[in-house]
Amino acid sequence: MKKANFLITGLFIFLFSVGLFAQTPTGTDYYEGSWNVKVESPMGLMEMVVDIALDGDEVITTINDANGDLLYPVTGTVIEGDQATIKFIGSQGDNVALDLKSKDENTVSGSVMGMYGASGSRVK
Repeated sequence: MKKANFLITGLFIFLFSVGLFAQTPTGTDYYEGSWNVKVESPMGLMEMVVDIALDGDEVITTINDANGDLLYPVTGTVIEGDQATIKFIGSQGDNVALDLKSKDENTVSGSVMGMYGASGSRVK
């Protein structure tokens, strides 16, 4: 009986410790890759592919259409924790900010300029 209690206790401790370390990555580890992002705007639904890559310590971001053509030139990207802010030149020539926040392992939500809802999913 003592062996059974010992084994059950050991198994419980093992599973608990594994659960502590099984966390969704944050920062550039989370955002690195391609994301299909949809933005609800007054002009209708806008779809874009946001690619985020690392080159050393530099974050390189591109915003393309579904065909892979450049949609908007990106001027900067800041990733802190589970949030990313991507600044780009919009179609009217204005500086625009796309804010994204991780929801789970493969989805994000956010807004453009704090006014228009955005949602995205990781390209697999």
